[in-house]
Amino acid sequence: MSLFRRFFVGAGYSLLGASVHRVLLAIAAIATARLLGVQEYGVYANLIAVVNLLLMFGLFGVNTAFSSFLPRTTGSDRARQLVVAGALLVCILLTAVFALAWASASFVAGALYRSVLTGDHLRTALPYLAALTLNTLLLSALYGFQEFRRYSLSLIQLGVLVAAGSVIGVLSGGLRGLLLGGTAAYALNTVFVALTLRRLLGAGAAPSWPDLRARARELLVFALPAFLSGLFLAPAYWLGNMLMVRAGGPAPSGLFGVANSLAQLVLFIPATLAATLVPMFSEVAATADRARFSAFFARNCRMVWCINLPVTVLVGGAAPLLIGMLYGAPYAPSVPAFVLLACSNLLVAVESVAAYVFIARRKMWEGFALNAIWFLVVLVLMAPLVRYGQTGFALVLLLAYAVHGVAIVVFLRRHVDLAPLAARAVPAAVLTLAACAFAAWTSLSGFSWPLVIVLSGAGAAAAAVLEWRFMLDGDDRALVTGTLRRLARREPTTA
Repeated sequence: MSLFRRFFVGAGYSLLGASVHRVLLAIAAIATARLLGVQEYGVYANLIAVVNLLLMFGLFGVNTAFSSFLPRTTGSDRARQLVVAGALLVCILLTAVFALAWASASFVAGALYRSVLTGDHLRTALPYLAALTLNTLLLSALYGFQEFRRYSLSLIQLGVLVAAGSVIGVLSGGLRGLLLGGTAAYALNTVFVALTLRRLLGAGAAPSWPDLRARARELLVFALPAFLSGLFLAPAYWLGNMLMVRAGGPAPSGLFGVANSLAQLVLFIPATLAATLVPMFSEVAATADRARFSAFFARNCRMVWCINLPVTVLVGGAAPLLIGMLYGAPYAPSVPAFVLLACSNLLVAVESVAAYVFIARRKMWEGFALNAIWFLVVLVLMAPLVRYGQTGFALVLLLAYAVHGVAIVVFLRRHVDLAPLAARAVPAAVLTLAACAFAAWTSLSGFSWPLVIVLSGAGAAAAAVLEWRFMLDGDDRALVTGTLRRLARREPTTA
């Protein structure tokens, strides 16, 4: 099967699983936000920010290393050694993080959150952290093997478990029940994914300690810079939420949490398609064919951007309608933050594809430098803008991603030929700015809901038509139409 066709098959499975997974999680988030209320949902949003911060230390980049080291190794002794060594590393790190966080929970709650969050809140979130960490690691291994169908089914299964556990938990025990229900869901899914991986790895001799030490060192050499390159995202969200709590209580965090959750509707389709590229980028990079690697990168940047832009116009323009219908009137102040986050996710989508270049080339220190630039911009802008609550924090992220995108272009010139993208940079920039301005105007103008639907739909359709004409080249269009015809006829996708 050719690389591009294999990408479409993998992306199709991944998109199906991620779509169902995201819908289920969205339903759970809507239900919990309504049941908890703005204040308590703000406490929950801060706890999740803490969990995500600690998750990064528990995984330590091993999940990213799996994406680079596992492709095309299913069933081999090396695959078994890598998975077992990675799991042992993460279990050791997770134990240390868990113990330290448990011991310091009361101090952190009082010193940083002014007791809006309590030590009991933080300790209740730690089992959730443990289950989430192990589940994320094993799903990364499954994806690294390019087992997209099994990965898709695992995501759907996880969505069902998390949605059920969250709703049952919040109904039976409020915030504490919500965390315990999520913990049970992630733990159960971890068991199912572990059984799937055991079947994939097949029968074979148990890895010896010398082999495990060798694979652990191999993973750590890659995982350390991978961990450092991802060191900034979770701390930025934690810092923003913490500062909002200190400035205005938990309500701004609750409003930002709703805006950020809904903004994932804009991001999850292109992010799912881009994530399919991680093991494939590693495979192409191994051929040392710069022209092929550059063409693969440029094409997928265009595809991801073109999918994301119409979705941004559609959901960004309909933001008041979506938030009002799904979350209710108390969350209406989150509309401006949602529009800003939807626009920033345009940049996130393409920058994610660019990040896979550094993973595939194993240039994780360059990724670290780029993310350090992003975090520095966040720190500079946070103090003057976070006083405006959820809208100010969303604006900080948008501006930081804009600067980050410029820096990425500078770094990428070492690894790929940017001429295919540069040729379409001007129409892409004009179309993007126009689309974001149109979405903001539609959502903030106070139109009635029928007019919002018409304007958003028309804007999304216009963006799609203009992209097809000005952003995709002839080969892109032929690839898309040819693949759709084969799928419609149920023809095989082999080359």
